[in-house]
Amino acid sequence: MSKITIEKTEYDRLIKLAYTDNLTGVGNRNALQEVYETKTFNGVLYIDLDKFSSVNNTFGHAVGDEVLVLVGELLSQFKSTDEYVFRIGGDEFIILGSYSTKAVLQSRAQELVSKSLTIQHSKVDLTLSIGALFMGSSNKLSLKDITTHADSLMYSSKKIEGSAYSFNSL
Repeated sequence: MSKITIEKTEYDRLIKLAYTDNLTGVGNRNALQEVYETKTFNGVLYIDLDKFSSVNNTFGHAVGDEVLVLVGELLSQFKSTDEYVFRIGGDEFIILGSYSTKAVLQSRAQELVSKSLTIQHSKVDLTLSIGALFMGSSNKLSLKDITTHADSLMYSSKKIEGSAYSFNSL
């Protein structure tokens, strides 16, 4: 291999490290910022695993990590070509996407809350709380404002027993 090939391989590896969550393999906060700045989207699904800390406390962090990996895989398989998945920390994930209507975003949220999240060998059943935010085509909000709105919606859905989502549009 030439020196240029080695340098390019190392550069590609560093870029991947900079934009990928090292546990789940989905995008990280850097990737979220990059997509926000360079792609067109009009909807957000802000996803939190309910009572995740009890998984770590009951079964240990290795099982907690396994759960996060499985959720990353679930979301990666769930996403459409117009959606991007990110883990923004702990047990919180975001999907940014382009949706033709509010109803399509709501349908995606409903589809996601109906997914079964059972870790077989540990008998862990998880539920999701989701904040679904539709912004329309004239979105001028900052990433911080968007995630704050979606996060607030997600916390509203936590008040509902079991997997649930709360929806709003701006």
